[in-house]
Amino acid sequence: MQTMRAFSTAFQSQQAPVVKRGGYIRGGLFGFLLGFSLCATGGYVLLLEDYQAANTQVIAGVDQVQKQTKTIQDKLSKIDKLESQLKTIQEQYALKKDLSDTKNDLLNVIDQVQVEGLETKTQVWELARSIKK
Repeated sequence: MQTMRAFSTAFQSQQAPVVKRGGYIRGGLFGFLLGFSLCATGGYVLLLEDYQAANTQVIAGVDQVQKQTKTIQDKLSKIDKLESQLKTIQEQYALKKDLSDTKNDLLNVIDQVQVEGLETKTQVWELARSIKK
C-alpha cells in the first residue's frame, strides 16, 4: 500500500497547482453580455409589437379617410347634378316681372283689338247710314 501512496503523492507533487485568475472577469463579462442580449431582444420584440399596433391603427385611419373621401365625392356629384338641374329649371321658368310684362302686353293687345272693333263698328254704321241716304 505504501507504494501506491508514494505514487499518488509523487504525482501530485510534480504538478504545480493551477491558479486561475480572471474567472470572475470572464463570468461578469459573459453575464453582462447575456443580460444585455436578453434585454435588447425583449426591447426589440416590444418595439416590433408597438410598430405593428401603430401600423394597424394607421391603416385603419387610412381606410376610414378613404371611405369619408368616397362619401364626400358622392355628395359632391349629387350637388353638381342638382346644380345643373337648377340651372335648367331657372332657364325654363318665367320670372314674376316677365309674367307681369306679358300680362300688360296682352292687355294692350286686347285694348287695341277692342278699339279696332269699335272703329270697325263705327265704319260699318257710317256705311250703313250713307247707304240709307
